[in-house]
Amino acid sequence: LYRLDYAPPVLRWIGMGAIHATDVPLVFGCEIPELQALTLVGRRRYRWMSDWVQQRWVEFARTGTPGWPPYSADQATLVIDDPDPHLVPGLHRSMWE
Repeated sequence: LYRLDYAPPVLRWIGMGAIHATDVPLVFGCEIPELQALTLVGRRRYRWMSDWVQQRWVEFARTGTPGWPPYSADQATLVIDDPDPHLVPGLHRSMWE
């Protein structure tokens, strides 16, 4: 289980933050022409985040695990955000119990 909280600076500046499907361009490593404005600032960090997300998906396809423990009541949720992705114990637990 992961939660993507990363948002390009432009989305944060206008008060939106991470929105539904923000991870799609990160997963596919493409800068969608209609979304180019989102990466006018922070492009280096956006590409780093995209590379990181892609590596996790490749790891999942190759091994069946993305590189962090599966979610359970005892485990944590991976939060993908700046400055670095990190595990948060108990996040979303109330949603599943």
